[in-house]
Amino acid sequence: MDCHFIIGENITMNFRYYLFILFFICSCAINDIDIEEKKVNHGLSLSTYYYIIGNQMEINLNINIKYQDLVFKKNEDFFSSEIILHVKVLDDDGNIVYSHASNEEVSVQYYDETISNEVSNFNYDFLLPIGNYDIYLSIDDYENHKSWNLVDQIEFDSEKFISDIEFLYSDNRKLHRIYDNELFQELDTIWVRYQIRDDKFGKDSIYFQIKSSDYIKNENSKDEENLNQFLQTEKYQIHQIPINISEIKSNYIIANIMYKEQIKSK
Repeated sequence: MDCHFIIGENITMNFRYYLFILFFICSCAINDIDIEEKKVNHGLSLSTYYYIIGNQMEINLNINIKYQDLVFKKNEDFFSSEIILHVKVLDDDGNIVYSHASNEEVSVQYYDETISNEVSNFNYDFLLPIGNYDIYLSIDDYENHKSWNLVDQIEFDSEKFISDIEFLYSDNRKLHRIYDNELFQELDTIWVRYQIRDDKFGKDSIYFQIKSSDYIKNENSKDEENLNQFLQTEKYQIHQIPINISEIKSNYIIANIMYKEQIKSK
């Protein structure tokens, strides 16, 4: 599926901009996958997002661990695994600015689930001053002598205008992150969340693309309905764009956003 939206004060692009878009589309065809999970340790993966909220960063940590990498014990009518999860965030000076530890229990009903590729997800959202940070994640199963450790970084760059991209779905009128691509086949609509971090937003166009292997669709932001989705009414506004995927049969969907000759993909 290809959905294209062009917005800005001047819809007519110059020749150089056309060439850049052509290069962008070709590059996506060669390498469509942009891995958000920056650090992976066997069955454990960590994805890090952040958005600018006023003079702070809203940091989102998404942690996935596969069932097959946990050790489950059988209870009367279910299987469970107990782990301790610890997140620690340090600033540039090595000071601990955020720390969280919790006991977590992962439960499944059937034995086949304990050896499957399905994942248990943990999510942490917190605010910190705008800056650069090191993130340390550890998960421990002391009873079975298993542990996982990951390190990630958050690097704020005022010259990078596009945030990471997130896919979301609606459940009971609330939006939730999509962690499993298989979920695409069960949904009629997904939301694409992103942020443009530019004080001068409005003088440049956004090129927005959704791709799938089995469906092609093109739209243009000159239609008032599409244009309104992209209007920036406040500084560092977080956008959530609904996309109809009811005709898509594939669970492989790619989003690409281009702004000021910068590209971000998921």
